[in-house]
Amino acid sequence: MGIVTTSSETAFTQSPEEVYDFVTNPANWTKTYPGSAHIEGLPTELPLKVGDTWTEAGSAGDRIFTWHLAIAMRPRMFVFNSVGRLGHDRAGNGGMEGRMTIQYHFTRPGQDVTLFTRTMTIEAYKGTPMPDEFVAFLRKTLGKPSQVTAHQVHAPELELTSDTTARGVWALEDVVRMAPGVNMRGYGHYHETYVKLDGQWKIESSKLTRLRVDFFNGLVAVYVSDRVNRLLKRLPV
Repeated sequence: MGIVTTSSETAFTQSPEEVYDFVTNPANWTKTYPGSAHIEGLPTELPLKVGDTWTEAGSAGDRIFTWHLAIAMRPRMFVFNSVGRLGHDRAGNGGMEGRMTIQYHFTRPGQDVTLFTRTMTIEAYKGTPMPDEFVAFLRKTLGKPSQVTAHQVHAPELELTSDTTARGVWALEDVVRMAPGVNMRGYGHYHETYVKLDGQWKIESSKLTRLRVDFFNGLVAVYVSDRVNRLLKRLPV
């Protein structure tokens, strides 16, 4: 299986409970994610419980995902996934065979700040091409136009492990404008594996690890290390 993981982080002044209750209600997704236009089959009883299912579709009613709730720990973690043909049409055609898992994490890196982390992991069979409409869907749902970003990778360390496989580590630095006066600068590495198929090198898996995260504005900077962030996730909020 090929694996791709991507994460986004947004800081809020509301409490973890308020943020959790809003983002874990799929009915609110149509208000915040441009690629999420239709939510169907949503249970009437909220908050959602482990085992609940619902469907999500794009603006034309296509690119359908059936979601299953796997973990619901208010206000710390929320995990749901879709397995099978991802992003298919109403007739069940198109899309991509695989599994998509989305994790929400809620932490308190500072006073009056709730950090919402959204991590998406896509697992697909080696050599599976991503349809153009699926890539377009990801581009729409991974960030907001107001969140201007700079994302740079450099100084790769590449190792050929066989004639058809390789692995590499890329240094990362990114800057995200999360809200007016609130910016994030992060440092870390991408750890990747590659496979050669039909004479072309493809990314087989990609994982981001963080070394350091700074929240800053023109006057103040707050440093949140990866170690501190992991410790905060273990503590009751």
